[in-house]
Amino acid sequence: MYKISDVSQLTGLSTHTLRYYEEIGLLPAVNKNCSGIREYSDEDVAFIEFVKDLKEMGLSLEEIIHFGKEGCVNENSALTMNNQLFSVLTKRLAVLENHLRELDEKRKIIENHRAKIIDRMSLYKAMINK
Repeated sequence: MYKISDVSQLTGLSTHTLRYYEEIGLLPAVNKNCSGIREYSDEDVAFIEFVKDLKEMGLSLEEIIHFGKEGCVNENSALTMNNQLFSVLTKRLAVLENHLRELDEKRKIIENHRAKIIDRMSLYKAMINK
């Protein structure tokens, strides 16, 4: 079992962020001992890392919460509910495909800006060398 400070160190998320994620329903309720101190399991830490990965991929907290309500975040529930597996995976795939399209669009914009900067640098170098 891990205390919130341990989980903060392991995941790189602040204790405030962990409490906030729990408060908004992004994380399931964490077990608390008789003193009211949160106790995180290995599964809790793995889940937090998964949520962190989704966030780092650019999904908003709202999208991750919605993703979870669709049954797409909890790996175990998706695997144990065989009759819903196809639906869950289809939704997960659609969300990730959409996110990939958004990233591709951003990459094109960045590449376009990069090309303009290189062109501008070439122009400046030519002007300097005259």
